[in-house]
Amino acid sequence: WREIPDIPHEARLLGYGLDFGFAPDPAAITAIYRWNSGYILDELLYQQRLTNEQLAIHINGLPKAPLVADSAEPKSIEELRQYGVRVIESEKGSDSVRAGIKHLQGLKISFTSRSKNLKNEYENYAWKVDKKTGENLGIPDPNCENHLLDSARYGLWNLTKIIDHKEKRILVRRNPLRPRVNIAL
Repeated sequence: WREIPDIPHEARLLGYGLDFGFAPDPAAITAIYRWNSGYILDELLYQQRLTNEQLAIHINGLPKAPLVADSAEPKSIEELRQYGVRVIESEKGSDSVRAGIKHLQGLKISFTSRSKNLKNEYENYAWKVDKKTGENLGIPDPNCENHLLDSARYGLWNLTKIIDHKEKRILVRRNPLRPRVNIAL
């Protein structure tokens, strides 16, 4: 991960990731940009005690782009939709946390200097360790702060799949080795 001063003007906004929280955990929103064959994360919100209505007001004030939220909160997602927020539920399933983290580890990621909480979470991220053996269990330590990292994981896991699918479709259409067939009618 690399810190950059700001978002370059050539970067393209892909969307946002949202991790719900209230107290003591904050709600966290990360903007996700595509740039220079990698991604830029920009911390937009890290705040406790926000109601879903307050959260919706904040989201509706952002530039329009897909928002991917933690699917473990269907009631909150439905409330945001009632306030006019277009929400995509993050794909989840067995081992989705580990798979999402592995996915992020394979990406070229930068983050903005103003993303102080994101930087702090990244630098202090910890894995759960077996107390008897000291072995890394391969799952995040539930005691470490990871709200912005989770919001980034939800967004990147889902948005990069959409991008990969679109890019593959374009490559198939533009493949110069693929013969064109003209059918005379």
